[in-house]
Amino acid sequence: MIAPAEAWHAHLGADAIVAGDAVYRYTAAGVVPPTVLQPATVEAVCGVVRAARAARRALIPTGNGTHLRIGRPPRRQVPL
Repeated sequence: MIAPAEAWHAHLGADAIVAGDAVYRYTAAGVVPPTVLQPATVEAVCGVVRAARAARRALIPTGNGTHLRIGRPPRRQVPL
């Protein structure tokens, strides 16, 4: 099985993957994501979802990054 990080790169360009200190901008309900993916096409979204499912990783979709403090925090978060 391909590792999730390798799968992300297979479906997205490096410019569509946010990691490191830049992820703090995407903190949702106090939970800092280990990685943020920004697919630009429907095909890229489908590839990422397939890769996450195959690796049994959780995806937490967001919109434009607003109102991330509203709602229930994710029940679990698996490092990508």
